[in-house]
Amino acid sequence: MTILQSVAILLTICTVSGYINQRTLRWPPVLAMTMMSIVFAIVLVILGRFGLIPLDGIEAFIRSFDFADLVLHGLLCFLLYAGSMSVDATQLAKWAKP
Repeated sequence: MTILQSVAILLTICTVSGYINQRTLRWPPVLAMTMMSIVFAIVLVILGRFGLIPLDGIEAFIRSFDFADLVLHGLLCFLLYAGSMSVDATQLAKWAKP
């Protein structure tokens, strides 16, 4: 599996999870993505334990990443942008002076 295929699969899972949350659960987006990621990981482990999917390739793929490098150089800009979108400017202005 290439990096492009992996990214496409992850984006599809995130999109479907967001759609399910928007239509049925209506949880805060951060909580919904965290909970659905945990459920997805548990399902992967269970399917791997029963031998329905090979976990060796997935495990090797995950271990090939340097987590610190991935977060600092790949994901941090997206995380900061997403966090800045939820900041209330009027509340921020109140706290600017103190």
